[in-house]
Amino acid sequence: MGKADRFKTISKKWKGYSLELAEGGRSNYEDAVLLVKKKGKVIAKIVKDSTNGHHHYVFGFADNGLIVSGGANGQLWVYSLKGKPLAFLSAHLGSVWSLATSGRWLVSGGDDQRIILWDLSSIKNSSKEAKILHPFLIFFPAVNGEWALWNEKGEYTASKNGYQFLGWHVNRGKDKGAKWIPVKLKRTLSAEYLNKFIKKHQETP
Repeated sequence: MGKADRFKTISKKWKGYSLELAEGGRSNYEDAVLLVKKKGKVIAKIVKDSTNGHHHYVFGFADNGLIVSGGANGQLWVYSLKGKPLAFLSAHLGSVWSLATSGRWLVSGGDDQRIILWDLSSIKNSSKEAKILHPFLIFFPAVNGEWALWNEKGEYTASKNGYQFLGWHVNRGKDKGAKWIPVKLKRTLSAEYLNKFIKKHQETP
């Protein structure tokens, strides 16, 4: 990949548009309102509350002009230039603090130590209702140098001891504690799936 294909920190400016924080919302937080401006004039407001993350911790424009904002409680949303919610990106378990883009791709990171790759190509401005988007890949780097990588299809791979982080958290009812069931088989991510990502990335305008 050349320099043009590398991910870059999400930008608060896109063509003639810009984004700016303002105080407001039900809790009157200083970062609860995101102003969408066109040539310096406010054309829309995106207000956060308890249902969509309280704050705009990190925000900016994807390469195609979609607005992305991460907040508290795993809330990561995509909006149109008019401030309309287009998609909820479902996977983070804590506050979202970082975003980077490259063509159709978005990378997010937050308190849960997950680095998540999203394919935004299915999100359309013409959508009547906000959709739920699941990740393309999830990467978990542990502090001890081990790591795990998985997708929504249930395929995964990991470092030598990284499989300890993969498994199922089973709720057994109010009278019993939850049970952690670790994976027993190494179900490696298919080369076809990873090659699909590489090919899409290379074909991104």
